Formats: sequence, C-alpha cells, structure tokens
Amino acid sequence: MILYRLFLLFDAIFMILPVSFRRGFFQFLGRIAHKFAGKRNQIIQKNLEYAFGDSLTPEIRIKSEIGCYKNLVSNVLQVMENRRLPKEEVVSSVQFENLEHITPYLERKQPIIFVSGHFGNWEVGGVA
Repeated sequence: MILYRLFLLFDAIFMILPVSFRRGFFQFLGRIAHKFAGKRNQIIQKNLEYAFGDSLTPEIRIKSEIGCYKNLVSNVLQVMENRRLPKEEVVSSVQFENLEHITPYLERKQPIIFVSGHFGNWEVGGVA
C-alpha cells in the first residue's frame, strides 16, 4: 500500500511537469537502469547472440541494451499518461482490424479475452 501511494505521489508530480521534461527524464531513467543492470544486460547480450549470431557490431549491441530499458520506462510513462486521457481520445487513437470476428460477441455482451504481444503502445489496446 505504501508503494502504491508513493507511485501516486510520483505520478501526480510528474504529470504537472511539461511533456518534454517528463519524456527526457524517463529516458534518463532508462540509461541509469542500464548502468545498474549487470546481470540483465548479460541476458540481453545472450539473447541478441542467439537471435543474430555475430552479425551485430558491439555498438549496436549496446544500443540495443539501452533501448530495452528506454522502452521499459517509456511504457511506464505511457501508463501514467494514459490514465488521464479521455476515453474518446484513447478510442480514436486506436485502430482495430478484423472487427467482424468479435462484433457478434460484443453485441451479445459476452466476455472476450484478447491475447496480444507487446508491440508499440500495447497498454492503450486494453483501454480502447
């Protein structure tokens, strides 16, 4: 409960700051996380080697490591920002394909379970 309240405090403070500052700060947090994630960085390197063999330069490998953390903190920031968006804005920013497969269930008000990968701004999909 204390951690949740600390998150809400952090959230309230950051959401009154300019968007450019928030995004820059969170990118900075991603770089800091990379510096302190020794074992995780080794796992990232092993995965890159598994996926790409020796085809990536050391520079690309490091950029990929840092990118993982930047993406993670960007997702956290996006969740914080999405909490404040009006429903209409969220819905209008998402485009669903193949709705004909789910429309009958929606019309009957039957529950639906969606399974998705973590592609792009995946958090918005659940809200929309």
